[in-house]
Amino acid sequence: MNYQSRKAKNVALFAFVLQFSFLLAGTVCAWTGKVVGIADGDTITVLRDGHDQVKIRLYGIVAPESGQPFGKASKQNLSLMVYGQPVQIEVMDTDRYDRALARIFVYGEDVNAEQLRFGHAWLYSQSCSERCDRVHPSIEVFGPEDDRHAVMDMNDC
Repeated sequence: MNYQSRKAKNVALFAFVLQFSFLLAGTVCAWTGKVVGIADGDTITVLRDGHDQVKIRLYGIVAPESGQPFGKASKQNLSLMVYGQPVQIEVMDTDRYDRALARIFVYGEDVNAEQLRFGHAWLYSQSCSERCDRVHPSIEVFGPEDDRHAVMDMNDC
């Protein structure tokens, strides 16, 4: 057996092992769509396959409702980032209302993390099936009991 043949077999074996390890690790469901609605600062509606509307809750964050203080600002910020845009959806879990809990990406940017970074949402670790700091590692996180919130105060919601 020559070097090229052994190398090809090793590459094929490595690819198989890598794919199998992803299956064992539990890969997330990923798909693309276009944002056609914004309910509030952490919930969007995405058009999938050109005809199915899917309600998505942003994974690992919570934002004020539209009628609450800072709710309009949170919704508006999310809308500026995603409305009408093609998005990559990584479904992480489902909530008690059977909505998809997902990470949303626009042109590679993590929308969930941006809502946190701009101060329009809080980290919501109760909704995370894995540690939220692994999902949003670039965000410095302050808990609800912390008094360093940049934009919102939990007592106002």
